[in-house]
Amino acid sequence: MRQRPYLPLFIFSLIIESCSPQSVLDIPRDEAFSKIEVGDIQFIIDAETDRLKEIALLDPAAPFYAALLLEKHVPSSEGLEKHTTVLLQEALKSPLTKIAAANKLIPKNPDLYFKEFSKNPSIAKGSEWERAFELLLKIQNPEQKREDIRLSEDSLSFFFDEPWDKTQRWLFEKLPQPEDSGGKEDKSSTRGGNSSPAMTSEILELARGRSAAARSSYREALSFFRTVIEKGQPSAFFFSHPELLSDVGKAFQYTAAAQGITLFLAWEQDETNFYGIPVQDEQNCRYRLFYFAGRMARQLGKYKDSLSYFEKAISFAPDGDQRDACIWYLLDSAYNVNSQSVFSFVKKYASRWTAPAFFNDIFDKISFSICKDRQWGLLPGIFHAIYDYADSDTTAKYAYIIARALELGFLKRNADIESSAFYYKAAYSAIEKGQITLPALYYRRQAAERLGIPENFQTLLQKYPDVQKGTASAQEIEFLNGFFKFGCAEFAYPYIKESFEKLGFADIRLFEEKLNKAEQWRPLINLSILYREKKGFRLEKRDLELSYPRGFKTYIEDYASQAMIDPALLFALTRQESVFTANARSRSGAAGLTQLMENTAREMAGFLARGGGADYRQDGKLDLLNPEANIHLGALYYRHLLDRMNSQANAVLAYNCGMGRLRRWRTAAADLPDDLFLETVEYAETREYGRFVLGGQAMYQFLYY
Repeated sequence: MRQRPYLPLFIFSLIIESCSPQSVLDIPRDEAFSKIEVGDIQFIIDAETDRLKEIALLDPAAPFYAALLLEKHVPSSEGLEKHTTVLLQEALKSPLTKIAAANKLIPKNPDLYFKEFSKNPSIAKGSEWERAFELLLKIQNPEQKREDIRLSEDSLSFFFDEPWDKTQRWLFEKLPQPEDSGGKEDKSSTRGGNSSPAMTSEILELARGRSAAARSSYREALSFFRTVIEKGQPSAFFFSHPELLSDVGKAFQYTAAAQGITLFLAWEQDETNFYGIPVQDEQNCRYRLFYFAGRMARQLGKYKDSLSYFEKAISFAPDGDQRDACIWYLLDSAYNVNSQSVFSFVKKYASRWTAPAFFNDIFDKISFSICKDRQWGLLPGIFHAIYDYADSDTTAKYAYIIARALELGFLKRNADIESSAFYYKAAYSAIEKGQITLPALYYRRQAAERLGIPENFQTLLQKYPDVQKGTASAQEIEFLNGFFKFGCAEFAYPYIKESFEKLGFADIRLFEEKLNKAEQWRPLINLSILYREKKGFRLEKRDLELSYPRGFKTYIEDYASQAMIDPALLFALTRQESVFTANARSRSGAAGLTQLMENTAREMAGFLARGGGADYRQDGKLDLLNPEANIHLGALYYRHLLDRMNSQANAVLAYNCGMGRLRRWRTAAADLPDDLFLETVEYAETREYGRFVLGGQAMYQFLYY
């Protein structure tokens, strides 16, 4: 009788297990794993640098995640840079973390790793530095004489056809500096044959210009570009690299717009600039010349000229995104001429845009102007022109405003205007055109109240099987799972986003649930937004729950109850203010979950303490990054505003812009009810804030209350 093979295998596995290390950095292996899992890395901080390789005994990928934790939680002043370097170097040995480790490690000392790359190319294989290293090896070929160095098409593309980042900057600094050509034309051509242009001083000046433009140092960039342009060099090189042409356009726009218009229009008229260029590339260049001429004219306030240039640019736009950019600027320029001139352009171009949501801000600007000037009669024409093409936010907004204007007698019906009920129904159903967004939800709720019908969010949900399979490899999925396995959930989102297009529905849902469990609210919400934009997505209630989580649930519900305010509103306000990020700080000085200003928080804290409540002022200091204190004081402040502003909508707006400012605006629009007053608020940010918070309240009520 043959012996079964499983017994020897079992014995072999026991032998292997008995030989595996039982401790890591002098603590039991299981304990070390558990510590990293919860982010407790003190034992790594205390370890000798030369022993950190032991972390790989937990898992070959563990050093990478440990390095992330070390970088995040230990100030650089602690002198532990060597710790992270050793961990990342160890992470290079794992196929799972090799590329990610290289992308973090190499920028710390590119010269050092380039030397290693020249001996062992695998050091940067697959990383963002691989191409830069490969190009420098070619450029530094010792067999080439300095005066005869040629830039390959690959090198030119690297410098002039791609976004300029740290790899371009590093390689650029390594380029040999040739003698100035003295304005002599380089006889080499990039438009045929196998020749490449010499690495002339002119090409280096253009690269310097791109580098400066990438830093938004447009005056500096223009000085480099002008060095080439004013030498009388042929403009052929600009037309071979349209991204370079765009940088030149930006440099002129922000520093010398009038001169830029003259130059770009002259270039467009000179047919010799387009000799030898494929038709598609020629159209791309003509698009950029007219597009930036339009932006320059707009910069100068010459809106009628800009309208002409943008219309010409649209006819050459190479793709939908570029056409949308032109149409946006066209509508903005028309708005600046006068609000009445917008209608003709909307009617002409609404059917030609690609991404409806891209235009929401310009249509908000237009509706604000119309409502502020009480030009209600302009709204129906615009609404009917965009109805089949606009985003649900804009459709719902225009329909609701028209319905209210009709109902209040601000707008009179005629043969071209439907009844108020028609427009309320359009506002109510607009959300069904696309994604569920908070502004569209705000108008839907308002319209439902006016129509006297119950809200029915359930009809917006769709059950579906997870049919879309991802193309991400098992290794990529394992790498992303490692962030949750090793207590690094807070670092996961950028890497998930990088692999997003390769992830299937089931993969994305899994990572959403893991982010939710780890209470990583901001990345969870960001991922849920990406997910809902994915082709083939069908909405379930759980998707909405993950998009609108209840971070800090106990504090928000308890203190909303104490302040006698709707918990759904406090959740929506906190989500909008900080995305549930406890340590959030704004440029204006607002801090914490509800983004309180110091003086406001102190006033509320004093009021609370004098009433016998908790005193959050310790030794004269108030910790606004403390979640409980921040939510408690934020709830009190909203209650304070609600008691003084007479309506929930006005209290929400005042929370964003301040009570004094809102009162001045409200007095100036005393003839308008609160809902139409919102449309006339001077700040676009405040208008949007009101819609998002009130729409968010409706969403949280639907999901949880």
